[in-house]
Parts: sequence; structure tokens; C-alpha cells
Amino acid sequence: MPATLVIDALSGLPNPQWVLSAEFAGQVCEFIRMLPPAGPSGGMAPPDLGYRGLVLSLPDCAGLPETVRIFGGQVDAGAHILADDGRHLERDLLSASRPYLDQGLVDSLLKTIPE
Repeated sequence: MPATLVIDALSGLPNPQWVLSAEFAGQVCEFIRMLPPAGPSGGMAPPDLGYRGLVLSLPDCAGLPETVRIFGGQVDAGAHILADDGRHLERDLLSASRPYLDQGLVDSLLKTIPE
């Protein structure tokens, strides 16, 4: 089963998604495995409407649940919340989606992530 990335942002319409190459999925898997646990304050919780983060399916990433949510400086890996300080993973995954998804949507979402 291929790795997929869903941008959880649309209400009433299907959320945009794309399939990651096996090589890129492997790099993302390794990056997530190296993230430290989030501190007690965690990150921002996704809102009820609008951009709610990225839902990443990594079926071949040992040590992680098949699906993780990335939003607000954290990676929700089920039993573990990992810190994505600076939201680098979130920003990089959105940037990598440019060739596959609507560039206007990607650009507007990237503007919501502080640098």
C-alpha cells in the first residue's frame, strides 16, 4: 500500500491528497522517527473548520502507527505526540505537494505557518 498525504482543509468537498514516492516516504518516515517527544504543553490543536493539518498514511514505517496527523508543531502518532519544532515537517510536506495539488491552496496554507 502506498504512502499518501491528505491536506485536511476542506469542508463539504473531498480533501486533496497525493501519493508519495517510496523514496520520499522512507525519508519522511526516518525524519518522524527522529523527532523528540512533545513537551507537556504540546502544540496547537486543529480548529473545527479550515485547515486542520496533514494526515499522513505511512503503512511501511515500522514503529509508527499507519496514520499520523501533523499540525501546529506536533506529530500525533497515536500513543505518542512528537515535537515538530518550527513546523519543518509540515512546511516541507506542503511544499513537496506543489506538483500534485492546487498551487493556490498550497501557497495559502504555507502562509498560515509561521517561519
